[in-house]
Amino acid sequence: RRLTMTPLPCSSPMMNILALSTLLPLYAATQPSDTCAVTGTAKPSWKNSFPPKNIAGDGPAVAAWFEANIDHLKPPPPMTDREKYLVKMSATEFIKLRKADKITCYEYASALASRATYYRHMNQFMYWDVFPDQMEKFLKDSQALDEKARTEGVASIGPLYCLPVPQKGTMATKEYPSSAGVGLLHSYYATDDADAVKLLKKNGGLGFGKTM
Repeated sequence: RRLTMTPLPCSSPMMNILALSTLLPLYAATQPSDTCAVTGTAKPSWKNSFPPKNIAGDGPAVAAWFEANIDHLKPPPPMTDREKYLVKMSATEFIKLRKADKITCYEYASALASRATYYRHMNQFMYWDVFPDQMEKFLKDSQALDEKARTEGVASIGPLYCLPVPQKGTMATKEYPSSAGVGLLHSYYATDDADAVKLLKKNGGLGFGKTM
């Protein structure tokens, strides 16, 4: 499901309001009935990751529901010394190593993707329910940049040298869902990338999912 969205170069409360005023009429135009006109699927429903409606407003009941239904923070996952080193690297350290061809985009992306998947219940990354393969897409993109570096020279992926950069959830993206913070648009994609996303790709960066 793709919806024309106006890419915003940056985020601000006013820009978010402008985005919503653009998106909601477009969404309404695609909803002539109780089904989604684009794909025929039902409208978004109350998710099982939300407390039941009948306890809304009851603070203690909602707290008890979360206690019983939401996973607690897991202990750190098993990691090799190399993986521990990779996930603690700064952006400057990674770029220096990739520029020197001492690490691949895929190796670094794999360490980050593994950790993001392990802690997915914390919801730092969005759209697990409608895009469960998002980390596979991230890894595939990293392999494409490794291949470009191999065939065209490592300088061809500079100046960011495949540095993974999480994309804000309100940014328009063609390859990841782009709801602009609107639940009704949760599974929609933009038809164009936001300027910040375009700059990231142009400069050899690697989009690392969509974050809250």
